[in-house]
Amino acid sequence: MSSPNMYIFLQASKPGSIRGDYSIDLGRNICHGSDSPEAAEHELKMWFPEGVNDWKKSVDSSVYEG
Repeated sequence: MSSPNMYIFLQASKPGSIRGDYSIDLGRNICHGSDSPEAAEHELKMWFPEGVNDWKKSVDSSVYEG
């Protein structure tokens, strides 16, 4: 689950949302989503200072999805 990154909003997840209706721990997310391109750039540099790897699966050359 993902939600706004400000802690006060985590504490007040709205009823009717997945987090508001089903979560039992409001302080953890399943994934992270940045709230702006600038924040994403900052966070990527912080967590991956050497850069993000560009990789391909070995099976990609054998699979045709047309």
